[in-house]
Amino acid sequence: MFTCYTIELLDYPFIQFELNALPFTVIPPKYPAYYADTFIDPRINRLALNLSRPPEKAFYSACEALKSYDEETCTKYLRKSLEYDPNYQEAHLLLGILEAEKLNYEQTVSHLEQARVNPQKCGQILRRLLPSLRLLLRISRLYFFQIYPDYYGASLIEMSAFCKLRKLDDAQRIYSEIIKLFKPRDEMKVILAEGYIAEGRYEEALKYLSREEMRNLDELDSTMNILKGICELNLGKFHDAVLSLKNEINPTELKSEYLCGIARFLFSRALELDGLPLLALQESLKIDQKSIFNPTIRSFIRWREEKLKEKISEMSLEEIYKAGRLSWIKDDTQSDEEKKKIEEAMRRLLPEAWRAMNVEPVEERGQVASRTGSALLFPQTFRRSLGKGDEQGKVRGKEEGKVDEKKLEEASAEEASSQGSMASGGETPFEEGKIYQWSISTEGEREFLRFDFKGMRENPKALFGGEALLKKIEEYAYLVGLAIFVIIVLRGCG
Repeated sequence: MFTCYTIELLDYPFIQFELNALPFTVIPPKYPAYYADTFIDPRINRLALNLSRPPEKAFYSACEALKSYDEETCTKYLRKSLEYDPNYQEAHLLLGILEAEKLNYEQTVSHLEQARVNPQKCGQILRRLLPSLRLLLRISRLYFFQIYPDYYGASLIEMSAFCKLRKLDDAQRIYSEIIKLFKPRDEMKVILAEGYIAEGRYEEALKYLSREEMRNLDELDSTMNILKGICELNLGKFHDAVLSLKNEINPTELKSEYLCGIARFLFSRALELDGLPLLALQESLKIDQKSIFNPTIRSFIRWREEKLKEKISEMSLEEIYKAGRLSWIKDDTQSDEEKKKIEEAMRRLLPEAWRAMNVEPVEERGQVASRTGSALLFPQTFRRSLGKGDEQGKVRGKEEGKVDEKKLEEASAEEASSQGSMASGGETPFEEGKIYQWSISTEGEREFLRFDFKGMRENPKALFGGEALLKKIEEYAYLVGLAIFVIIVLRGCG
C-alpha cells in the first residue's frame, strides 16, 4: 500500500531490509481537540447563516461536526452539500481530505480535482470556519509534512495519492501546474521521487533529488539525501551514495535518531561497497542500537561487523591503508599522518589481527604466513596463510602459542557450519529470501494523512453567502438612506 524501500544487500543476498512503518518517535502525535483550538468563533451570526445557500449551511454543519472528530456526521453533511451543489469547491476539498485519511485514493483524487478548479477560492471558507485545522501528510516513507487545507495543500495530497495509485503521469501533471504558482519546493520533489522509487525508476527519481547546493538543515533535507543515497546504491553509484549520506548520520535537535540510524547504516554499506571496509566498520560500530526497532536487524548489524573484521584481517597492510581512507578525488598518495590514523583504528578495532600483522613472518612453502596471530578469531584465514595439510606449519603455530590443533579444528568446523547456515537460514538469525522490516512497530502502517487542530494561520476574510447578502443590503440601505436625506434637504431648501 505504501512505498517501502527494499534494500538489497548485494554481497549478503540472503537478507533484505524494508524501510517500513515509522515508530511513534517519528510520527507526530494526534492531539485531542481543545476548546481554544477548535471552537474559535468564526463570527457568523444566525441571520447570515439562515440567509446562506443550502450547500453552505450543510458545509457549516459538517465543520461543526469535525470539531469533535465526528467524521461520520461530517461526511454525511458534506455529501448533502454536494447534493445541493455538485460543484461546491469547499465540500469537495474537505471530503477529499477525509477520503485521503481513510486511504481511499481514487475518491481522494476525484474530489480534490474539483476542489482545485479555482486556486484563489480553494479552502477560503474552510479555513474561515476551522482556522486551526492542520494536516500532516506523509510525503515520504520517512517524513510527515505539515500542510493546510488550501490549494497548495490539496495539490500535494492529490499528487501523493496519484503516486500511491502508480499514476505518475497525473502526479507529474499536478507538479507542472503548481510550480507555475509556487517555485519548486523540496516537498514536491520528495513526493515525485517516492513515486519513481516505487517503480524502480531510480534515474528519474534522482532528477528530483539533486540539488545545486547540498543542505542538511532538518529532517526534510535528511529525507531527500537518504532517498538520494538509496537511489545511488541501487544504481551502483556507491561513491556518490557516500557523498549523499555523509552529512545525515549525526542526530541534532532537528533530526531524529531514527532517521540518522538509517542514514548511518546506509552510509556504512556505501563505504563497504566503495571498497572501504575499515571505514565501513568504524561507521557501523557507531550506529545507535536504540534507534533500531527490530532486534533481528540489530543482530544482523553485529553479525555484519564480524564479517567486516574477517574481511579486513585478510587484507595486506597496503590494502588496509587504502581501505581506511576516504578520498574525494583520485589521489593514491597518503601522508604519514593519515597512515597513523588508520593504524590507530586497526589497533582499536582489530587488535588481534593488527598484532598478527606485525609479528615476524613465518615462511611456508616459499610464501609468507603474515596473519597467524588472528588464528583463533579467523581460523579459515589462518589455514589459508599457513597452508592446508602442512604439519610443519601447524607445529610452528602451536609452538608460537597462537593456536592449538583441537581449537583450530573446532573453530574451522564452526565457521564452515556458519557459512552453510548463512545460505540456508539455519543457525544465523536470518532466513533466506525473507524481507526484514527496519522497524517492527505498527503504529504508522496505515498513516497517510492525519489532521488535528494545532495549526497557526491567519483567518481568511472570505464571506459566507448570507454575510455577503447582508453586506449588500447594508450598502444599498446606506445609499437609499443617503438619497432620502438628500431629497429631504432639497425640499427643505425649496
